[in-house]
Amino acid sequence: MTLGTSNLEFNSSFFMNSKNAKNGLLTINSNTNLENASLSIYSLDGKLVENRTISLIDSENSIAINPIQNGGVYIVSIKGNGVNSNQKIYVE
Repeated sequence: MTLGTSNLEFNSSFFMNSKNAKNGLLTINSNTNLENASLSIYSLDGKLVENRTISLIDSENSIAINPIQNGGVYIVSIKGNGVNSNQKIYVE
């Protein structure tokens, strides 16, 4: 499987803040409503770290995730309703 790494800012739909990912919280700022979307988080070696169904509103969204224990770069993928976006996040 090949993962794209285009920044979600490119399509202006989402911006992610991973400051609290170690504590189990991912903040996604969205300018669109999106229901029943797939949120997946991958390590750079392609290992699936998190996979869940989410709904986003046109605002700031706090998404509970499994705490990410190891610092580093991860790829967050959001797919659903014609959206297919990937963004790199850094976890300290």
